[in-house]
Amino acid sequence: MFWAVLGRSIAFAAVCVVLTMLLGVAIAVLMTKLGAVMRTVVSVGLLLAWSMPALTATIVWGWIFDTSYGLVNHLLTRVTGDNWMGYSWLINPCSSSPSPA
Repeated sequence: MFWAVLGRSIAFAAVCVVLTMLLGVAIAVLMTKLGAVMRTVVSVGLLLAWSMPALTATIVWGWIFDTSYGLVNHLLTRVTGDNWMGYSWLINPCSSSPSPA
């Protein structure tokens, strides 16, 4: 079973690399054929497609650890019975074992 999964994983990785390279080359060739305005539009679109997952992850991370309405504070309040609402996880970088507020 292990060898079958390993073989599929390697094949999947190889296919992903090849398809990524082909898509990248195709976009590069396309951009050499475009005018300046359309090249800028395609570049901006590619930049936005690249940056949106990181931006989304940052927003969701901030929401989960929000001081007033965060999911972590809400769950800790429900599970422990202590009042964790208002505790700021993102202010103190060493808050791995905090005491409740």
